[in-house]
Amino acid sequence: MKTRLKLESIEKTGSGVEFANIICELPFERANKETLTVKLRSTGLGCRIMSDHLVYEMKYICETLDTAEISKWVKEILKANKFLKEVKNI
Repeated sequence: MKTRLKLESIEKTGSGVEFANIICELPFERANKETLTVKLRSTGLGCRIMSDHLVYEMKYICETLDTAEISKWVKEILKANKFLKEVKNI
């Protein structure tokens, strides 16, 4: 299994910064689990883990997660979201 990313929602802070809430499923074969579900929040510049995990799970997440690839994907998502909100006058 490969890592799966699913957009949960896009939100905006009071100061206007947009961020994407993402559900990430990582392949994980420990403790009778096949996958490890991680909730992430990203602005396209950085990525924050929002879900609670054990220390050995956090180590695995940090070693396995390709944050550069996630940031690139989130930038595309946020750009597409702005395009969808755009109003065109003809």
